Amino acid sequence: MTSLNFELRTCKSCNEDKPLSDFQQLKYNTRRFSCKACRVKEAVDARYIKMYGITYDEYEAKRKEVGYCCEVCGKHEEDHSRGKLFVDHNHETGKYRGLLCTQCNSALGMVYDNIETLQNMIGYLQKHDNT
Repeated sequence: MTSLNFELRTCKSCNEDKPLSDFQQLKYNTRRFSCKACRVKEAVDARYIKMYGITYDEYEAKRKEVGYCCEVCGKHEEDHSRGKLFVDHNHETGKYRGLLCTQCNSALGMVYDNIETLQNMIGYLQKHDNT
């Protein structure tokens, strides 16, 4: 029986010892200092920060806080076609507001986040409630 000897490297991001295969191969037989998993997480974080001003971990914490339910309609994310909640943000300021399902997020976008339009829609539905 032969034992396999795996060379390990410590990831500079998570400080875990991992096999070299967990690190991207670069030119001249060198490898990155951060493991593939940490680099993916850093890329996702960078995207979320750039687009919404929050990290992916903050997104996940908020999902848990709202019980994995849309903050407008209250339906669980698994009950929606896309199966996840989307980050809602103010398109003018870029400021993060909350987590919504696809339908509620789209509805706000369709009325350009206009409160008066939404109030008019409520009035219209109430007026025609019995029809």
